[in-house]
Formats: sequence, structure tokens, C-alpha cells
Amino acid sequence: LSPALDNITNVTTRLVIDNLDQVTEITLPMLQRVGSGIRVYSLARATSFSLPLLTSVGGPVYVAGNGRMTTISVPQLPSAGGSITLEQSHAVTAVDFGSLVTVNGSLTLRHMAMLSAAAISNGFSNVVTVASTLEVRDVSRRGQGYQSGLAFENLRSTGNLNIRDSALITLSFPVLLT
Repeated sequence: LSPALDNITNVTTRLVIDNLDQVTEITLPMLQRVGSGIRVYSLARATSFSLPLLTSVGGPVYVAGNGRMTTISVPQLPSAGGSITLEQSHAVTAVDFGSLVTVNGSLTLRHMAMLSAAAISNGFSNVVTVASTLEVRDVSRRGQGYQSGLAFENLRSTGNLNIRDSALITLSFPVLLT
């Protein structure tokens, strides 16, 4: 994106980045707060999406339909005010939501063929609560063979658990209570 956007720290309502065919990287290095939600959709050439300082989002985070995107990084976000959906971005191999503890909605990882079980486990290692549904569907499929080790080591509570259509051998939810 434009260097003119590098100093933005707050978006009052929604951050929408949609249908930009020429953008190759999305980074808002100073953004700390988004009032109601984030949508990053249909970016034909973007290979990465990064919000390194984001600590607050009041609604859903939706990243989808980004065919060349390999990395999604929102490492400082402790909670999401709504669902987090990462889908139909088949080239993604790395996700970093390392500070994420609470999702006040669903956490959905769907149709992400190159995203390995280890990348999911590492990228969401601190998640404790998913208020609605944790869904992992159609991941780890393309050219990677069967994988063991999908683990949500700190997940204690989720409304629903939906794991399907993925090349996974073992699942681990050692502290899941409800």
C-alpha cells in the first residue's frame, strides 16, 4: 500500500482492502486499533498481509480469496470482537496470531490447502476461548501428505468443534473442557 498509510494508528469503523489487483504486499506498520472489523479480500497479487502492532479489533477479521498470499501476520492481537475467518487463500503457509487468546465469535480456517498442521498449531498457540465454532476444514491437503500434530494446546472452551476434510492424523486439545 501507499507509504502515506504507514502512519495510521486508528481506523474508527472498518478496514476494507478489496479487489486491488496491483498490490503485492499489505502492511500497516503503525495500526493499533480497528473499531468494528477487517476485510481483506480478492487481492490477486498480494503475497503478505501484516498488522504488526494491531491490539484491538471490535468486530470480525475476514481474510479470503487471496490466491498468492503466503503469510498472514497479526501477532499482537489478544482478542477479536467477532469471528476470525481465513479462507480460500490456498498459498498461505504461515499464520501468526501469537498473542490471540479470545475470539468472541468463530475461528475458521477453511480451504487453505498449503497451510500445515504445524503452522496452524504455532500460529494460534495461545488461543484459550472461541465463543462460537472452531472450524478447521480443507487444510493441509495439497502435496503435503498426511500430517500429525494439529494442536490447540491452550484451548479450554469452544461452542462447537468442526475438524474435517483435512489430511490430519492426530488432533490434540489437552486442556479443552467445554
